[in-house]
Amino acid sequence: MGIAAAYTHQRLDPTTFPPQLALALDFMGAGEVVRELCFLAVATRNRGKEGALADEAVTEALYDIIDCEPEAERIYVLGQVDYNNKASMQMLDRFNFRQLTQGVPPPRGDQRLGWWLHIIDPPQ
Repeated sequence: MGIAAAYTHQRLDPTTFPPQLALALDFMGAGEVVRELCFLAVATRNRGKEGALADEAVTEALYDIIDCEPEAERIYVLGQVDYNNKASMQMLDRFNFRQLTQGVPPPRGDQRLGWWLHIIDPPQ
């Protein structure tokens, strides 16, 4: 059968952010944490169904992130998307992620990945 979709995430140390993210998250306060959605993948055979499986995987990932931060008052979820990956950008849009930086490939730049942000205020 195999795996249809998978994701992973990790807690980030705000002091190690790249400069463009440090500015975007400059307003962090006590009780607020940052987690990176490191990857989310859907098996090729399960793609193209209007994003249904991808949406389910994002939903599960966000609930898992909340479960991993039970004391957090606010969770900033960061993710990166290739500038060419329109399907992933549309998926993040559906979940109200906001694009912080845009990927700029060579010859104009050297970064294919843009950063995206979603803010969660978990129920207390």
